Amino acid sequence: MDPKHETRRLHPSPSELDEGDARAQLAEILEALPDTVALFDAEGRLVIFNAEYREESLSDVVRPGVRFEDIVRAAIDRKLLPVPGGDAEAYARSLVEECRAGGAEGVVRISDDQWMLFRSRRTTTGGFLIVRGDVTQVVRSHRERLGQESGKNEALRTEIERRRRTKQELRASEARYRALCDNALDVICETDGEGNVLYISSGVERMLGVPPAELTGKSFRKFLHIEDVEVLAGQQGQEEVAGESQGIRFRARHRNGEWRWLEASWKEFQNEEGAGRVAAVIHDVTDGRRSELMFRGLVEAAPDAMLIVNSTGKIELVNEQAEELFGYAREELLGRLPELLVPERSKGVHVALRQEATSRGTRHQMGSGRRIYALHKDGFEFPVDISLSPLQTEEGGLVVASIRDVTKSVRSEEKIWNLAFYDSLTGLPNRRLFHDRLSVALQLARPHGHLMALLFVDLDRFKLVNDQFGHAAGDDLLCAVSERFLACIRGGDSIARLTSEADDEGDDGRLFRLGGDEFTLLLSEISTAEDAMKVANRLLNSLSIPFQIGDREVHATASIGIALYPHDGEDADDLMASADAAMYHAKAANPNVAAFHTAAMTKAARRTFALEDQLRGALEKGEFSVLYQPIRDGINGALVGAEALLRWNSPEFGQVSPDEFIGIAEAAGLIHPIGERVLRTACAQHRNWQEAGFRAIRIGVNVSGVQFQNKRFAELVSQVLLETGTRASHLELEITESTVMQNDFATAEVLRKLSDQGVSLALDDFGTGYSSLTYLRRFPLSRVKIDRSFTQGLPENASDVALTRSIVAMAHGLGLGVVAEGVETEAQAECLREQGCDDLQGFLFSRPVSAEEFARFLEKEKDEAS
Repeated sequence: MDPKHETRRLHPSPSELDEGDARAQLAEILEALPDTVALFDAEGRLVIFNAEYREESLSDVVRPGVRFEDIVRAAIDRKLLPVPGGDAEAYARSLVEECRAGGAEGVVRISDDQWMLFRSRRTTTGGFLIVRGDVTQVVRSHRERLGQESGKNEALRTEIERRRRTKQELRASEARYRALCDNALDVICETDGEGNVLYISSGVERMLGVPPAELTGKSFRKFLHIEDVEVLAGQQGQEEVAGESQGIRFRARHRNGEWRWLEASWKEFQNEEGAGRVAAVIHDVTDGRRSELMFRGLVEAAPDAMLIVNSTGKIELVNEQAEELFGYAREELLGRLPELLVPERSKGVHVALRQEATSRGTRHQMGSGRRIYALHKDGFEFPVDISLSPLQTEEGGLVVASIRDVTKSVRSEEKIWNLAFYDSLTGLPNRRLFHDRLSVALQLARPHGHLMALLFVDLDRFKLVNDQFGHAAGDDLLCAVSERFLACIRGGDSIARLTSEADDEGDDGRLFRLGGDEFTLLLSEISTAEDAMKVANRLLNSLSIPFQIGDREVHATASIGIALYPHDGEDADDLMASADAAMYHAKAANPNVAAFHTAAMTKAARRTFALEDQLRGALEKGEFSVLYQPIRDGINGALVGAEALLRWNSPEFGQVSPDEFIGIAEAAGLIHPIGERVLRTACAQHRNWQEAGFRAIRIGVNVSGVQFQNKRFAELVSQVLLETGTRASHLELEITESTVMQNDFATAEVLRKLSDQGVSLALDDFGTGYSSLTYLRRFPLSRVKIDRSFTQGLPENASDVALTRSIVAMAHGLGLGVVAEGVETEAQAECLREQGCDDLQGFLFSRPVSAEEFARFLEKEKDEAS
């Protein structure tokens, strides 16, 4: 028989065995091995192992299918595998990589007296095999042999002796430490991470009546009040602040059943094995806590908000009233700085108050509260009265703050103040406060020689807005203008500033509303006069964008007068008069400009005030008269119309030009009754001429811009025509371009109503304003009147010839008639006739005359016609 063949029969191959038998045999072999053996597949999962591999401390981890990485990390975490270098994660990664590669091998020191031989080998299926054997005896014998051979036994004995002495010293030090701990007034305690007592000094028996032996190995929490257990645990889990241990007060039960108040300070650390430990010092504060509770009870019962600030400047005690007042929960305030409750503008005052309080002795209470602003959690500020009192304790100086909300009383005071010193419509300081601030500014300027400016601002044609759209719209416009002006002077403007008093109050005290459409702006310190003009131009530019009032778009302009201190006045009255005069000068020159005061302005302003005063009674006294100037046909010279012109013969000033008194009448609101009187007089006179048998001509009446903007003006015209018996087709109303452009929508509506009545409409002074084809096409005009300034240059001035020719051609192209004013020479008349001008008017034909004299022209024409 072939021996080889016989061997195969005695040892069947795995293919000749079923899978169960093979595994059973393999398991028997592994269990019989003296070493620890484990087989892992290509994915690093445990396939099979012997009992030696399943150590008692890893029995819950080692099982089929578990990953090798998880076994390694569990062994490291449970101190079964020492970690060289201290970096457990790095060591675990390197060990797993070496074993997977099948190249791990070496002697590992498991403990001081245990050594293991460790090997890993790759398998043909891509897995790896780990074998571990105990080589402690081999290593021990080897070390002894080495010691004998090298003569190091003496060194070993020396080292052993040194270690013995060290242990004795440590035991002696420990005994001294324990003696100190046991005799300390406070209790010293060490616990593990779970709160179990590892050591506690004998002082605990004095503190709680419990000997240390009864607490050692047990949890200290069983002695704590149930309300304090979670608080204490939470505090111990917090990180240390600035290297200092945490501290908290809690209640613990004495053996006699009494609750004692204790205060603990502790520090977390790790022992040599890396286990978490807590060292604590516990102090009995029961007596102090009782006094504190009595004090807290008084604080809680106080009607005002109370804060206690400790010597480190942090809030230590808060009552319920303070929580409600500031919106913070108690826990949010404790340990915080009181500046949390003070807005930026009051922090300086608050710091000064606290320094004053802490510098006083306990016998010196602060007097009545000081008013500052406090800051709510939600971010809004509110006024409070605060009293600070120092309090000396064993733990150091405290400051007691009593705080009372005075919002209601402040609002009442502010309401009274606002009623007295602020405009109810715009919220700006009023005339009364303006005079007060002006006086203060002058007092500050005099000793220092500061250059100061007063700006007097008056809106142009504001009364037209009231008349056209109503007073509500006028009020809205004033508010909108105020907001734009304020925007110009806010935002850190360094050109000028107000007095420090106004700045401290935090208002916009530079801008005032005196009433109506009048504003003033006070610049208490400027470098040059040009600075004041820059601010004035900024105000004017702010009005360039139209205002949206309801569903209407309203344009607004202003006139500004500037007076400088001390050049234009050294007291409030003179300075105000100078600014007012400059404003009137600016308004007369051109709307939307600013002007400095001059001596001539003061003289003119005095005359203006006097004229206004005389105007108020002129109508009733019959000082006005209406004259008529003929209008002739440009071709045949026939009388085609008359322009009614207003004249004022003042007893004090004599004959006053309309160019001077019409503007004053408009500003003073007197133009409406005066204009109505002219209209009635002219229409009634026209009716008289017709009744006298004269041919009907057109009668022209000038309409002021203020008068024309009255929304009831068309109704007034209709009423006058009806009452005087004058036909609408015989009346021609003359309006200026500036009137048309103020509010073209409203203007178009009034013109339409007048045109529907049959009234003719003429655009007066054409060419001097904002000449535009838009107006000529949009409005129902009958004719245009060329201004006298163009006529005077004819025929010598080629530019005037070209302009008049263009105006005539343009008007005729639009189907409008043309009247030339100011014709004084035959040469002018001939030039205009050649250009095709329809009608002529001027001194060449007649000056304005009375109704009786004008009747002679009509009589003469009647005679010539017969």
